[in-house]
Amino acid sequence: MIFWKNRIFQIRPQKSERQEQRRGAGDVALKLDKGHISEDVNIFRYAVVLEYIGTQYAGSQIQPNQKTIQSELENALQIVCRQKVKTIFSGRTDRGVHSKGQVVHFDLSQKLDEYKFIASVNAILPQDISISVVTEVSKDFHAQKSAKYRWYRYKILNKPTRSVWNKKESAHIWGDFDIEAMNK
Repeated sequence: MIFWKNRIFQIRPQKSERQEQRRGAGDVALKLDKGHISEDVNIFRYAVVLEYIGTQYAGSQIQPNQKTIQSELENALQIVCRQKVKTIFSGRTDRGVHSKGQVVHFDLSQKLDEYKFIASVNAILPQDISISVVTEVSKDFHAQKSAKYRWYRYKILNKPTRSVWNKKESAHIWGDFDIEAMNK
């Protein structure tokens, strides 16, 4: 047992010989009782840039019995990486909201071939979710806390008739707007 920050961690050897071969001799994994990796000499943190059209999802954050961006991503990561993966998003989006650059980080017990990783995960993800970039980052990087800014764009189609071309990416609202109030 190891004591760290008033918590007790049990050392549990990897059960799979295949996993042990990947990890290398002499490496020790410390796992929380819940089975999540907490401290390990071979933990690699990755950040991805995620694009998605959120029309069919109940937002980005996992919700019980709902289809979300995070649940779809974690499912695809688990299949490709062959381990349970917990993701941290830089921010949350609501039902139906799209993103062109959501930053997400996660930890893995193995190094990635970044090109193969993107191709493999994108092959599993639904067509309206895609990873555009993956990069290894330092362990102190945090998608939410390391963000320097967030940028939002709201598209409003302000004309008497709706448009079939803009229906998925803009709100059709006809009338006068108080632009000063909207910019606050």
